[in-house]
Amino acid sequence: MELKIIVINTLREYLDWVEQCYKRNAYYRGHADIDWRLIPRVFRSPFQGLVSECRLLKLASSLAWHELSKYHTYLEKLIFLQHYGLPTRLLDVTFNPLVALYMACCSENNRDGVVYVGYRYEQDNICLAEITLEYLFNHSYIMAKKDLQKFAKDNNLTFEDFCKPLFIYPPLNSPRIERQQGAFVMAPYAKNNGIPFDVNDSFDSTNFFEKSKAVIPTSNKERILRQLSILGINGASLYQDITHKLTCITQEEKWRIQDQDNIELE
Repeated sequence: MELKIIVINTLREYLDWVEQCYKRNAYYRGHADIDWRLIPRVFRSPFQGLVSECRLLKLASSLAWHELSKYHTYLEKLIFLQHYGLPTRLLDVTFNPLVALYMACCSENNRDGVVYVGYRYEQDNICLAEITLEYLFNHSYIMAKKDLQKFAKDNNLTFEDFCKPLFIYPPLNSPRIERQQGAFVMAPYAKNNGIPFDVNDSFDSTNFFEKSKAVIPTSNKERILRQLSILGINGASLYQDITHKLTCITQEEKWRIQDQDNIELE
C-alpha cells in the first residue's frame, strides 16, 4: 500500500514516518525547497546536460590535475569534483534519515522542505559507472543511439545498461561521505529511445524514489533543526570544516539567547 504524503511538525512525527516506510535498503534525500526536482545539478538550468558536463569535466581535469592525480578511478574523481562544487551527474542520498531531514530544513529560503525515500535494488554498479565516466572524462562527442549500441557491445554490455540510473555505494575515502552516511544515484547516459538524459528529465518517474514523501513546512524548520542539534545532527558534525563549525556555534548562541528571552518574558 502506498504511503500518504504527510506534513511534519516535529521530529517525533518524522520518525514515525520513517518507521512506516522503512526497509533495510532504504535511502533518503532532503530538499530545502519542495519545488526542486530530483535531478543532478548538471542537468538543472542554466546548464545543458551532457554538453555542459563534457566541458566542465574537461576544464576541471585541466585546472585541478594536481588534486585529481591522487585518485585512481573516474568515479573517485567525479565524487571529489562534486564535493568541491562542480555540477555533476551524481545526486546525493543518505542512509541516515536524520541527515536527510537536516538537509530539508537547513536553508533559510522561506520554502517548505521535503524528504524523499527510495530503495536500493542493485548491489554493485561501480564497473558500469566507471565505463560511462571514462568516456565522459575523455570525449566531448555525444553518442547517438547507434554509437551507444556499439559502445555497449565493445564493453560487453547492453544498450539498456546505459539507459537506467545507477545506485552508487561510493568508496569511503571521504570523511564527509562517511559522516553523512552518503551514497549517490547517477544519471544514465541516455533514455530508452537513445536520446541523451537532459535538463527535461528527472528521477521522479523512476523506481529510485517512492511517491510518498515527508513535507516540512517552513514554519517548523527551526524547531526541527534545534531538535536535530540535540541529537548531534548539525552543520558542524556533518561537514566539520571551519565555516560550518563557526556557523553552527553562532546558531547555537542565537537559540540560547532566544531561550533566555522567553524565560524573562514569562
